[in-house]
Amino acid sequence: MTSAFALLLGACIFPNKTAAGSALHKAPKRLARAPGVALKVSFASRMVRQGALTSVPAPDPGVSFSGVMDPRTGAASYAAPGATSPAVVFSGNRAFALTPHAGPKDARPWLSTTLDKDLQDRRLDPSAIPSSLAAYALRPSVVIDMLSGALTGSIHEVGRSTVDGVSLTQYDVRFDLEQAFDNATRVRYSQRQIDDVDKLLEVLGVKTTTLDDGSVWLDADGNPRRVVVHLRQSPVNDSLLLLTVDLRLTPMNTPVTVTVPNGNQVVTVPSLFQMLAPFKDAMESKQ
Repeated sequence: MTSAFALLLGACIFPNKTAAGSALHKAPKRLARAPGVALKVSFASRMVRQGALTSVPAPDPGVSFSGVMDPRTGAASYAAPGATSPAVVFSGNRAFALTPHAGPKDARPWLSTTLDKDLQDRRLDPSAIPSSLAAYALRPSVVIDMLSGALTGSIHEVGRSTVDGVSLTQYDVRFDLEQAFDNATRVRYSQRQIDDVDKLLEVLGVKTTTLDDGSVWLDADGNPRRVVVHLRQSPVNDSLLLLTVDLRLTPMNTPVTVTVPNGNQVVTVPSLFQMLAPFKDAMESKQ
């Protein structure tokens, strides 16, 4: 009787999880059919455990942007709330950030670094660089491709809701980042590209060997409309911060244009710390 019940239970549950897993894994590929995607994104963090951190990070006020992305190439640009001109641009593995308080007469108002395995950083100290400033480095395409690492056995369908007139289905899930980029469906990652992403995550204190909780909302066509992931940061032994990335996506019927800053306007730096440090000062001046 017990055995028969277990088989019946498995027949009722696992096909649903398998179908949901397939939908989540293929969602980035489905999104790539759209000519363009409108974005809203926020990054926020909180400390769970200090561990061996020598000082407690100050409360993180978080960072929010709106923007657009070409889902095929991953090129994207963000504008600050209330602004129309881009303040952040992602092109390939390059990130560009408009320096705080940049004026119209500044000759080189943009900072840039290459987000690859040659980054001259170890792990960023959250006391020196607030974790939410990862918004300037963790491009939206990488967050979307995390869906390919959704663990099928962890999926829980929460239910349906209507957002901005669109019917969505919410799934709670755990993400395996070690598998996500090996199995990406939007684009195929080369080993070099996987190494580059792994290096960036390492600098941010995110271990790909741990599982990260999150939620995904899919529309009736299988497009991801919202992705929330709580990345576990452990910059030093026994420490734990949760970096919450909340990415909202709206497929568009028209292509988007992402303009990369002219090279004469850019100061290129070899480390992520050097690119982000001015934004910490600007963040503190607003508090």
